[in-house]
Parts: sequence; structure tokens; C-alpha cells
Amino acid sequence: REFLKNGSVAINGEKIAGDDAVNRVLQTEDLLHGNTILLRRGKKAWFASRWL
Repeated sequence: REFLKNGSVAINGEKIAGDDAVNRVLQTEDLLHGNTILLRRGKKAWFASRWL
């Protein structure tokens, strides 16, 4: 929650921040190429998630 409130989290390169970010739910609009989401925390921590 601290990372979300500080704005250090990004979904597909778009930063999310504030109190709304804590309750944010991933949706189909967040998928890249229909099946992948890129999450970033800070500058170096990246995670790619493939959805089937």
C-alpha cells in the first residue's frame, strides 16, 4: 500500500497513485496484446504477467 500511495507502481508504463490505487482492480483494458500486463515497482523491479 505504501508503494501505491507514493506513486512508485506502474501498470503497463502508466503510474497509479493515491488512495484509489489501493482499491484498483485489473481489467481487460489493462492487457497488452490481449494477454500480458507489465507491473513495475520503482525503477528496477519489473514483473510480466501473462493471462490466458
